[in-house]
Amino acid sequence: MPMGRLNVSMKDDVIRMLEELAEQTGKTVSSIVSESASLYIESLQMGLRTEDVIRAFKIMSIIKEIDAVPVPSRLLDFLITASTRANEEEALAKWYERGLVVGNILRKYAPDIRHLAQFINANRALIPLDLFEVSEDRDRITVIVSGVGYSRESAKSTAEGLKGLLKAFGYEVVESEFSEGFVKVTSTPPSEEA
Repeated sequence: MPMGRLNVSMKDDVIRMLEELAEQTGKTVSSIVSESASLYIESLQMGLRTEDVIRAFKIMSIIKEIDAVPVPSRLLDFLITASTRANEEEALAKWYERGLVVGNILRKYAPDIRHLAQFINANRALIPLDLFEVSEDRDRITVIVSGVGYSRESAKSTAEGLKGLLKAFGYEVVESEFSEGFVKVTSTPPSEEA
């Protein structure tokens, strides 16, 4: 394919970053700019904004880091129900454990529970939740999540995962409610000394 030339003005710091990236990757600045422009055009043609692409990459890196795989929701619900009925104690312990791991990973993106709620809500289109709401009282926070499965077992498992996630942020769950597709947990915040 024939190649044309184009003069482009950029901020000095962007030029420096492009030159560093070219050196690190062994590519030319021109090829990096060309690839970037192609990706940008393709994204726009798909109806995506730059922010959407960046959010998707963040979520994909989190998914990779937690070693998650996409599973159809009805199948996942069935598998959660089956494993919970086979050995509820072990299944719930695994959900708590994974919630703790996910919480520790999410702390890179959200240093506290308020930022976590903002992060999740900003990325709602990419996260299969209908609602993630955090409310604060003097000595407690309440987290409400909906869109968490079709069965009580899925909701109970999500509640355990949420307990682990909140533990990663220093919270202790003192009360938990759940029903099909809905979880509400109330926690005590970390102490000031921690």
